[in-house]
Formats: sequence, structure tokens, C-alpha cells
Amino acid sequence: MAHISSTHPVCPALDTTRAGLARVRDAALGGKDNYSIDRDLVAALEHAAPGFSDLVRAERAWHIRAVRYLASIGVDQFLDCGLGLPTPFDNTHEIAQRHNDEARIVYADADCIVVAHGRALLEENERSLVIQADYTYPEELVPAADAFLDFTRPIGLLLTDTLHHVDDDAHPDKLMDTYRDALAPGSAIAVSHWWDPGAGPEHDAARALEATWQARCPQPGRYRTRTEIEALLDGLELVPPGLVTFDDWWPDGPTMTTPTPTRRLGLAAVGIKP
Repeated sequence: MAHISSTHPVCPALDTTRAGLARVRDAALGGKDNYSIDRDLVAALEHAAPGFSDLVRAERAWHIRAVRYLASIGVDQFLDCGLGLPTPFDNTHEIAQRHNDEARIVYADADCIVVAHGRALLEENERSLVIQADYTYPEELVPAADAFLDFTRPIGLLLTDTLHHVDDDAHPDKLMDTYRDALAPGSAIAVSHWWDPGAGPEHDAARALEATWQARCPQPGRYRTRTEIEALLDGLELVPPGLVTFDDWWPDGPTMTTPTPTRRLGLAAVGIKP
């Protein structure tokens, strides 16, 4: 498996004194690749709004369904941005290659530890690649991925648990424009985003979660309104049911338990580039 890095790799020294995005996600999912500082942040988020870990699990389950859907309609190339630490099963390449063993997948992450874990997992998988690249620099990430994927053909771009970590002054809308413009017609962009409903107890929970995240983690963690999230999907034709909560996007079956209000503080959509 080839190893490619962008010209702007971000590989901070291992720092157990600050929470890390990938490790916090891993802790919320019940993984083992995290530290006490990450678990403490998850505990603080649960205290601010019980059910934060449910929200992360719902987002992960949506990601699995979105990849499965795209693979089922014939998408055979995927660019997974901000892959995070690998999970024990149903990583993007495993889902896509179950449908088509010729499917090609590029994972991109800025964290050197995440990249090392991913490369170890994929050492024997010749149709999957991990690159060290920051998804907030698409003008560098796309050329790096272009060495492995064919950008003249449709690609499934996966932006799961990413855009809410891009602050407003970093212009996530322009980031999306750059990615969309780089993709061939027929490509798909799958986006998940933490959501502030704007009123009621769910709004209070979203504000409490954002304040806790911002106070305890060096990276942003924004809960945006539906209008703000919809703006990130401009120029795409949304696959029904459109922009909905994680659990409401092509669910696997009926919900057997009542979800916590916090679990619903996220929206997701898959859009096709005309």
C-alpha cells in the first residue's frame, strides 16, 4: 500500500493533556484508543446534555448506511475525509468492498496517530489507501487522492463528523464549494452535522454541548441551524428523504427504544452533483 502525504501534514506531538477529535469519538463509541482527558470530555458533554454518546453512535450508524447506499447504486470510489480511528467493523472500505471488491477507497486524516492506525489496518488491502492530509485544505487533499482515485468518474465524498469542527471564520461553505467543483457529475457528497433546532429544550441542549466542547477542546464544535447546514449543500440534488436527523435517514428498521432528545441533535444528507 502506497503512503502519500499532502504538503501540509498536521502531525502534532502526542499530547495527553488535550482532548483529540478522533480519540473523543472513539471514547464516545466505547473504544479503547483514547485517554482520560478524552473520556473526561465525553463525561462533561454527557453531563451538559445526557445522550451525547447516543448522538455519536447515531452519526456512525448513519455513516454505515450512507456508504452502503452509495455502494448499492454503483459508486465504486470513495474519499473518506477525517476518517478517525478505525472501528472494529464496518469501516468504509469493508462496507464498500462487500458490495464490490473492486471498489477503491482513500481515507484522509491530519492526525499522524490516526493515519498510523489506518495504515496498519489496511496494509494488505491494495484497493484502499490512507493519506495524511487535512480535509480543510481540499486544494491539497484532492491532488493527493487523485493519485489513487479517478476524479473524471463519480466519487462518493464522505464528510462525517467533520464540518461542525470547522468554525465560521474558516468558511465551511467555500470548503464545500471547492470539493463539489473538484468532483465529476454523478458524484455524491454525504454530510453529517451537529444541529441546533433553535427553540425548546433541544436548543438549550445544543447550546450547552457547544459551550462545553468549546471550553474543553482546542478544536471547534459548532451546532448550526438547519438553514446554515442547508447552505453547505448548495448545488447538490439531495437523495430522499433529504436533510433529516441521523436516525431518520434510511433507517434499518423500526426504532425499538425512544431516542434521547440529544441523539436527535444532528442532521445528515446525501447529495448528488448534477
